[in-house]
Amino acid sequence: MLRQQVILGFDREVAVLLATCAADAQVSDGKIVERPLRATDLRARVARLRDRSDFDKDGVMRVVGDELRAARSDHLHRAALIHTVTSRHADDGPVQRSA
Repeated sequence: MLRQQVILGFDREVAVLLATCAADAQVSDGKIVERPLRATDLRARVARLRDRSDFDKDGVMRVVGDELRAARSDHLHRAALIHTVTSRHADDGPVQRSA
């Protein structure tokens, strides 16, 4: 995904809250800001899907739920693979380099 740097200004209290939430979730400040924006975009996409299809509200929500579960499963699978690969390399000990 192509990312673009954006600079946002917050009140001191909001900035402290943002940093606290990010630290608690062990993610970047940007991820905390990005989540509600993506959720809003998802709601808009669901509404467009409902308007453009023969699905009723429950049908659209079933499709969305299925897609979210599939995406989370794929994400967890990739995270497990990355963890497995990095764990294997961590067990190899320090890297030996010759001069």
